[in-house]
Amino acid sequence: MPRQKSGNFNSTDYKRSFNAQTYDRLNIVVPKGQKAQIEELARLRHQTVNGLVGSLLQREMQLTDEEWKHPPLPETEADSGSAGE
Repeated sequence: MPRQKSGNFNSTDYKRSFNAQTYDRLNIVVPKGQKAQIEELARLRHQTVNGLVGSLLQREMQLTDEEWKHPPLPETEADSGSAGE
């Protein structure tokens, strides 16, 4: 658990650590002027921009909620049986 020098629990450090272990970050670039339109669309749908982008990606990738939240781990060479070929 993250601690401050005084020994007290540091919730900010804990949240940063949790987020780093739990989520991947993705930065997108949009044409000038589109940001405001995207924010408005998210507001109209009662979502955050992150939630809007996530739901659009989930739908486009045809993933269930479970698949979106817990994707399968990528196969390694050992898993695919190609090792030693």
